[in-house]
Amino acid sequence: ERQTPFEAGSVREPSREGLSKSIAQACAMLGGAEPLPRPVRTILAAPLKPGGSRREFLRARWDGERVAAQSLQDSGALSSLANSNALIDRAAEAPESAIGEEVTAYLLENGGVT
Repeated sequence: ERQTPFEAGSVREPSREGLSKSIAQACAMLGGAEPLPRPVRTILAAPLKPGGSRREFLRARWDGERVAAQSLQDSGALSSLANSNALIDRAAEAPESAIGEEVTAYLLENGGVT
């Protein structure tokens, strides 16, 4: 019975950090394109409930000045994903956030505002 290199132990899976670095290096070789969305500091257009026990990236709409989370955040809610052009980065156990508070959002530049 023949084993794959992974099964034989001669090849290890790359770490997440190593894989991200490799992707960034490959993109740089292909003309310098940034592989990750660019973060922006922006203000909330709508309040956010307290965060859960893990870091979350909330689907959102950014209008160039302010960002608001989509009301549907379920993994199966594809319409909210299709209508989003940003992701709000929420730390684990984040407290409730009010309108006007500053947050970090990642712009999905191929989905709306460029």
